[in-house]
Amino acid sequence: MNTSPRVPQPSGPRRTSARLRIPALLTALLTSLAVLLPLTAASASAAADSTVVAWGANSRGQANVPAGLTGVTQISAGYDFSLVLKSDGTVVAWGDNSVGQTAVPPGLTGVTQIAAGGAHNLALKSDGTVVAWGDNSLGQAAVPPGLTGVIQVAAGDSHSLALKSDGTVVTWGGFAHVPLAVPAGLSGVVQISAGYAHSLALKSDGTVVAWGHNGFHQVDVPPGLSGVTQIAAGYNHNLALKSDGTIVAWGQDTYGQSTLPAALTGVVQISAGYEHSLALKSDGTVVGWGDNTYGQTIVPASLAGVTQIAAGGLYNLALSQPSTVGFTQASTTLGEEAGTVQVSLTRTVTAFTSTVGYAVTGGSADGSDVTLPPGTVSFAPGQSTADIALTVTDDGLREGDETLTLTLSTPSPGTELGPQSAMTVTVTDNDSPASPGTAPKAPKAPKVPKVDTLIRTSGSGYTGDNLYGRTSAAAQTATATVHRDLGVAGHAGAVALGRRPVSLRTFYVRIANDGTARATITVKGGAAPSGLRVRYYAGRSNVTAALRSADGLRVKLAAGAHRRIRIQMLISPDIEIGSVKQVAVSAAPAGDAAQADTVRAAVHVIR
Repeated sequence: MNTSPRVPQPSGPRRTSARLRIPALLTALLTSLAVLLPLTAASASAAADSTVVAWGANSRGQANVPAGLTGVTQISAGYDFSLVLKSDGTVVAWGDNSVGQTAVPPGLTGVTQIAAGGAHNLALKSDGTVVAWGDNSLGQAAVPPGLTGVIQVAAGDSHSLALKSDGTVVTWGGFAHVPLAVPAGLSGVVQISAGYAHSLALKSDGTVVAWGHNGFHQVDVPPGLSGVTQIAAGYNHNLALKSDGTIVAWGQDTYGQSTLPAALTGVVQISAGYEHSLALKSDGTVVGWGDNTYGQTIVPASLAGVTQIAAGGLYNLALSQPSTVGFTQASTTLGEEAGTVQVSLTRTVTAFTSTVGYAVTGGSADGSDVTLPPGTVSFAPGQSTADIALTVTDDGLREGDETLTLTLSTPSPGTELGPQSAMTVTVTDNDSPASPGTAPKAPKAPKVPKVDTLIRTSGSGYTGDNLYGRTSAAAQTATATVHRDLGVAGHAGAVALGRRPVSLRTFYVRIANDGTARATITVKGGAAPSGLRVRYYAGRSNVTAALRSADGLRVKLAAGAHRRIRIQMLISPDIEIGSVKQVAVSAAPAGDAAQADTVRAAVHVIR
């Protein structure tokens, strides 16, 4: 490699290498600022099924993933050693230990984020403090006394960065002759990344600030660069991910590490190594480019369902976690008058796109009874549920009850079929008895709509089933807990927007027509109380204005059908501890407010 001009190597006890050491890139911030992906209970519980995959150089055992390693939630790759965070808040390391970089401090727990550097590591704890170990020849592992309120860390070759909850950056360590000090007045930072001897900061307005060694123009941010949602600093090059899923690269390009593959789009995460680069796409696949001396850009052919990537010195790590898809119910019964009904599917891991095929594979019902041509269901990143529209025909024939079997098939790479991959639907006859000589049916009761409104948090089951006509005072309530210190990483849903950290909580309202007739249903949602920003969504459409209007949102539902409304709450960090904030959602047949059924979404603020 052309190393001129080169930053001189420091003297000290650390092992020298034919190549200089590289920082691992931050892997904790997996979602961009433009897209918030709430962690579902299913994806959290599935953490033990995640698999760490390594490829590339292995001279120090950095690619030898320990046997039996489970429960991994985060990965970070150093120059020639690896670091992972487990769901219980502990850390595991392997590879080169020449300066103690894989000797995790005894008793280290409560960790919420990790960062591996050239030969040292940083661990962010849930209380906002930082623990460091490994090489300290230039003070890179000497955490400043009294450093608290940290929400993110990044480790370079010989320097360290910490992002505080107020949007400012603290740095320590580094070469004396390289300007590693944070630029004066830098604020509004939402993400940091550390290179060999330079640093990057992403601001809340989508712009990037760079400082430090500039021998390869790595701190010369491209003019006009904006709309950035994620940054990654490599040895002497940088990557920036934009909100449209494209990448911008600059700095050293000796091995093509800054030359992007043609038509690379749909990217959700980036990572920059020594002289190579990685991108994770929305379909859970990985793309690599740049130096391939040790096979570091040849992604394993079988690698799919990837949720995180980390580029190290001359090798890579990936966290793979297949998403399991299945029907939410094993069986259901519908009347002939049901019309179009939504059959629900759910999946466990939501980090990437999944698709699955479906078809009617058996049963006594035929095309005159049920309409459901074969098709494919798609889950977008962040989406945990999807529906299949099944239409039941009221044929007027005297016949017995009929059944059909729905079966899932052909899952996309990284997606698996769960144990509930088939569903039985029974269609009950509403006409006169089919058997001769039997008594005629009693006159049918008038067909009427009946609204049932249910609610759940993103990690719980629905409440309020078969409870009708609940007023606001008697409404079924789903409650989510929010920690008062929203700026501390580790509290699920914590995210920095601008200079103020807020927390996101998601609720789902299921509005069902349990009656016997089609109905137009009016749905109304309450305004946000103080300290909350509340948005309502139907699918991907923002329907907040409609729900808050005097007329409400009008939804047409066949008997037995349902519709989902998603509630997203952004909670201010200024809310008083102990307070409970809530909004109500009601649904009623149009023109008949007396039949309204109401549920509430509540957040309880604790310390």
